[in-house]
Amino acid sequence: PATDAAPDAAADVIPDGVVTGEYEGFGAVTGGHESCPDTPAEVHVTSLEDDGAGTLREALSEGCRHVVFDVGGTIVLASDLNIRWSYITLDGATAPDPGITIEQPGDIGTTIEARSSTGAAHDIVINNLRMDGQASSHVNVGDIWGLDGESSPVYNVVIDHVTGIASTDGVFDFWEDVKDVTISWCLVMDTVTALHLSSDDHSQTRERISFHHNVFARNNERQIRIRHDNRDVDFVNNVIYGWGWFEGGGYGLGIQLDPGENNPSMNVIANVFHFVADLHGTEDDAVDFMRGADEGQVFFEGNIVPVGEGDLVSSGSRIDIPGHAVVMQLPASDLGTDVVPHAGTHFPTADEQALLAEIAAAL
Repeated sequence: PATDAAPDAAADVIPDGVVTGEYEGFGAVTGGHESCPDTPAEVHVTSLEDDGAGTLREALSEGCRHVVFDVGGTIVLASDLNIRWSYITLDGATAPDPGITIEQPGDIGTTIEARSSTGAAHDIVINNLRMDGQASSHVNVGDIWGLDGESSPVYNVVIDHVTGIASTDGVFDFWEDVKDVTISWCLVMDTVTALHLSSDDHSQTRERISFHHNVFARNNERQIRIRHDNRDVDFVNNVIYGWGWFEGGGYGLGIQLDPGENNPSMNVIANVFHFVADLHGTEDDAVDFMRGADEGQVFFEGNIVPVGEGDLVSSGSRIDIPGHAVVMQLPASDLGTDVVPHAGTHFPTADEQALLAEIAAAL
């Protein structure tokens, strides 16, 4: 592997083997239910059915709620599950063994979806869930916890220690007006187009987004893909394990150029892009940075990439991240031991454990 530069010596560093357990990044301005101006309700999920008394769907039918699980097991969705309210903590860490798996068969999606009728969706924390899209082909239908700010803004969101598998569309796609979000310590796997920050309405922006200490494995592309007007994206200490798993044209991180627009501003710091042989991707597709006069402010430092990757050339200086949103930073060389084993939900399956062990050994 090759590295583009040494990490900034002044950056915060996690001591070896230490996981803070606290939310970091731009989304950490929220406490989820704890940020509610009224006294939040604690709502217990006591049933693994799709709908009815004691179910997750009922628990998410109002805002200002701390949703906890008294049961562990699998919830099979019969229709889309959308969070349209604010001040919600969906606390999968409370579930007993084997944790909570949410299956999304067919074209069913899960979304944080602001609507004009209910207003913005904000102050939402989701942790320690396994989300299985069960996709066997790519049909661009249902997201896994997509953030949809088309009708009203979505902001102040944390998605942490979530395992997202085989979405029919994307995993944590950001759409239109989305701001102040943290995606951290997640495992995103087996998805064709993993994660996209984009918009049809080019007046809408995605701003102040932190991706830190995530593992992207066995996805074809978009780990992540960033397009149109995205501002202050901080991409730190992530592991991208292979690209081009399913078809030609796969890549790791994609930075799109759209002439005439305000193109992305982002930091790409101390990540590992690990090439896996015998896939459809090539070594120089770890980063796909389209260049041009409007290429934006993109800063690379301290990343480990395959020999031959030539796109890690900064187009601007490091973006200054405010103190409250700075994430603890490891050297990229330590991610195999200090990040990979801790990614995803708190009850990994045997297959997930084997995959994470494979990645850690490869790094």
